Amino acid sequence: MKNRLCYFLALTLFIALKGTAQTADSLKNAVTLTYNYYHFNKQFTSDWQIGNIEYKRQTKAGAFLGRFNYANRLQQNGWQAEAEAYPILSKKVYAYAGIGYSGQMPVFPKWRSGASLFVSLPKAWEVEGGFRQLYFDKNIWIGTAGVSKYAGSWLLNFRSYISMDAPVANQAYFLTIRNYFKNEKDYAWLQLGSGISPDEARNVQLTTKN
Repeated sequence: MKNRLCYFLALTLFIALKGTAQTADSLKNAVTLTYNYYHFNKQFTSDWQIGNIEYKRQTKAGAFLGRFNYANRLQQNGWQAEAEAYPILSKKVYAYAGIGYSGQMPVFPKWRSGASLFVSLPKAWEVEGGFRQLYFDKNIWIGTAGVSKYAGSWLLNFRSYISMDAPVANQAYFLTIRNYFKNEKDYAWLQLGSGISPDEARNVQLTTKN
């Protein structure tokens, strides 16, 4: 796409249904169903609908996920399969690695991958650095950096994505605020941002031209 997608004012409906395995630790296994609806005032003539089903396995070594996405957007239907891992490297360091494949472009990129390193700092701060890769008609490489602050039941996160192919056209910034309830599975959140997040199923083709 020649123009940057802005969903700053996108309307999102989020519905999550969770099922947990009958084990001593009920958080070891979780199944989540998600549905998102996006309405655009400009840029696109039709609304988007995206749903997914996700299975998560929590172990002492970290979390491991499998996800299947389905979308109706750009007046087309498409699917995407993803696998992600969050290995724990030490008490203060953990990582992210992910890969995804889809047979329907441009509803989803044909391939997506990424990796990040997270480091915990004093006074409940956390920093992140890594990369993302998307393949539509060619590879797009994106650098990402973020900073988080934990304060009681609140989490504040700021994250940026800058394309290495077109840094001006494909910059993206997101501020996310979460308020957790009894555990990490239950929370309310608010996100403000501009640009395209390569980490989410709503990502679409990025421009590779300045």
